[in-house]
Amino acid sequence: MRPRRLPVLSRLAAGYAAVLLVSGAVLLAGAYLIVARASARYDRAVAAEVEQRLAERRARALPVQLDGARDLPLPGEERAEQRATVAAQREALPAYRREIALHFVALLATVTVASLGIGRVLAARALRPVRDITRAARGIGEDDLDRRVGVDGPDDELTELARTLDGMLERIQAAVEGQRAFAGHASHELRTPLSIIRAEVDACLDRDDTSPEQWRRSAEAVRRNVLRSERLVGQLLLLARARTGSVALHRLDLAETAQSLLDDMPVGRSLSCRLAAAPTCGDPPLLEAAVAQLLENATRHGVAAGAIELRSWTERDRACLTVGNDGPPVDPRDLERLFEPFVRGREDRDGLGLGLAIVDGIVRAHGGTVEATARPRGGLDVTVRLPRAQPQ
Repeated sequence: MRPRRLPVLSRLAAGYAAVLLVSGAVLLAGAYLIVARASARYDRAVAAEVEQRLAERRARALPVQLDGARDLPLPGEERAEQRATVAAQREALPAYRREIALHFVALLATVTVASLGIGRVLAARALRPVRDITRAARGIGEDDLDRRVGVDGPDDELTELARTLDGMLERIQAAVEGQRAFAGHASHELRTPLSIIRAEVDACLDRDDTSPEQWRRSAEAVRRNVLRSERLVGQLLLLARARTGSVALHRLDLAETAQSLLDDMPVGRSLSCRLAAAPTCGDPPLLEAAVAQLLENATRHGVAAGAIELRSWTERDRACLTVGNDGPPVDPRDLERLFEPFVRGREDRDGLGLGLAIVDGIVRAHGGTVEATARPRGGLDVTVRLPRAQPQ
């Protein structure tokens, strides 16, 4: 079982106290050493002064000296008294040092206990902006994602944290709004063919004199809308799979994938191919679906007499594929929106608006990028760049 972690406030207060304890201990230990050395020097100075005074008294007590004779000693009582004084001072010195040490320890303990309270107050003041940020973030719900933390203050780490949370909220808001719009568009796209199917069936069943021709026309309308619904559901499932980000990586070549699709797909237009080796690693079915979507879009949106251009190559660490077509002019301001789900071109009436969104999702799931470029004379070039596979 993992030990329970102390709250941040308690850890900060303990950290402040620990820093003060260590620094105070070092400071008091240094002061104690200074006092101890000073007292030792004082003891030696006192002993030297006593010896000097004894020598002076010895000299005054012997005014007359004989040749070859030594100084006579002082009386024993006075010499013993001086030495006893020095000995008493030396015996009192350790007690004096212990008393200083006890005072230092008591002072350090008092300061440490006081620092715990002061450190807790300082930590609470330092963490107050964090509590404000937490309170503001906790009050933001799904229905008011437009609110922001918006902490005012100096340009420090807490302000940067608030800005990071605001940026995250902006991304979450954009994602939620995108999901809501996606769900609305998907339900609308599914409701339309179902409404047509129900209307056709009701028109035939509500009349007793429905002719075989009317039944046939209704059946054909039902089949068209069923096929449209099947196609929409299939593309939605493909888009959902692409957006999960979980892909099985296998080595493949974009040029070979495109060529196999061209062999099986009747393009029906003039085709210009310049396919060079473009090795990459990815999920073959997903990448094949992405290339198929690009070819389908180029075929649907191109002019009748226009050409489709297909080119693959490698650049640095990227494997690249471009699919282009001649078609109606595209406003450069609309290029980014083309990769959003259910966004159709101005001339598109039969499409679902999911083709480039599927391509974008698949390419992003493989760590690549996709870019659309408008042609000056009309049409579109869509370029896919994927991580290049390392040589085997």
